[in-house]
Amino acid sequence: MQQPRGGVDEAPPADDLAGRTQKGLEGAVVVVTGCSRGMGPGWVKVLLGEGCTVIATFRSKVSALLEDLKGEFGSKLHNMQLDVGSEESIAAFAERLPTVVDKVDILVNNAGIGEANDPLMEVSGAFLKDCFAVNTVGPTLLIQKLVPLMKNSSVFKTIVNVNSDLGSLAVATMAAKNPSNTQITACAYRVSKAALSMVTASMARELAEDSFIVITISPGHVDTDMGHLPAPGRPKPTLSVEDSVRGMLRVIRCLSPADNCSFWKYNG
Repeated sequence: MQQPRGGVDEAPPADDLAGRTQKGLEGAVVVVTGCSRGMGPGWVKVLLGEGCTVIATFRSKVSALLEDLKGEFGSKLHNMQLDVGSEESIAAFAERLPTVVDKVDILVNNAGIGEANDPLMEVSGAFLKDCFAVNTVGPTLLIQKLVPLMKNSSVFKTIVNVNSDLGSLAVATMAAKNPSNTQITACAYRVSKAALSMVTASMARELAEDSFIVITISPGHVDTDMGHLPAPGRPKPTLSVEDSVRGMLRVIRCLSPADNCSFWKYNG
């Protein structure tokens, strides 16, 4: 699996995506989890603007924004309840989905939870379990359930696990060896996202024979509620949701089977 490349908010490396063919998104069916807040609404708006049919999931109550988008885009948007932290909810969602669409081209495991200031020496077992339930176990079970519909895709068959540089063992190792770096943040989030990277690698191997492309991608330090969670020494985010999503979609458009089991940044 490739390691994250460059700084969080750098321009795309010239040799990563330049010259690649970009697949069209119009007509693609995309499932995006965690659409009530954070990055989710940005994914939905940009994908709808690209001509996709979007299955936008929400945990408990559909947001006013998703309702407004439903009014604007009609049958192109399906707002569906899904608690990624609940195995029963995942099973119920997967059972309903074939009554709405006959294929899924792209799955974006976007839902996630975390706290900024939670050193592992202090974090509770309950919160650690919650992070693994939503950030690691939920995406795994959802992939299991949606693979049959994704096999009907003729173009993409792409699974995108939204991750973070914070979940990178290479980044964590460099930080631990840097005596001037005293920042200890989002530790429960970090370990659950590191586990998601292993989920990505394992699923990529298991699904390779069916021509799936399974990747994990860092959206950068984005201007969302989670991005602004306070912690000692943590800088403020400067990247907009729209710019992050458009960058990640550029990566997705350019993917080929050779990119199965790879780690990307939003900018390449």
